[in-house]
Amino acid sequence: MKWFSEYLYSMKGDKEKGVKVVKVSRDITERKKVEEDLIIAKERAERNEKELLCAQELARMGSCYLDLESDQITLSSEVYKMYGLDPSIPVPLFAEFKNLHTPESWNLLSVAIENTIKTGDPFELELRTLKKDGSKGWIWALGEVVRDSNEKIIC
Repeated sequence: MKWFSEYLYSMKGDKEKGVKVVKVSRDITERKKVEEDLIIAKERAERNEKELLCAQELARMGSCYLDLESDQITLSSEVYKMYGLDPSIPVPLFAEFKNLHTPESWNLLSVAIENTIKTGDPFELELRTLKKDGSKGWIWALGEVVRDSNEKIIC
């Protein structure tokens, strides 16, 4: 199938020649194909995101990302549950996240993250958590770096 974009322009002529109409057509088939591919890719990504969140809920595991430049944390919905956080309230910055761990666990996590950022080596820790309602829990934390296209560690 071919797609075309067409424009009609009218121009005044003199009294004897009347109005002139110019039609400009352009083949936009390639652009439409790219648009369709983007729609399909977006739908696939949305479906994959839903499947990932469902799998995390079933497995009772979540994901957490720390942006090193902004100190902002992004949590999956399951991590909100683990920490007893309200998902409608913005996530605290990383430095404030320590209130959700016992001092010993926060120290272990902080040292592990610093080491991972310096060396790129992953970590695994068992941590004691403190929920907003005062109850305590345990989480198993696995951490690794994410690099940009230039191999710079970004989270």
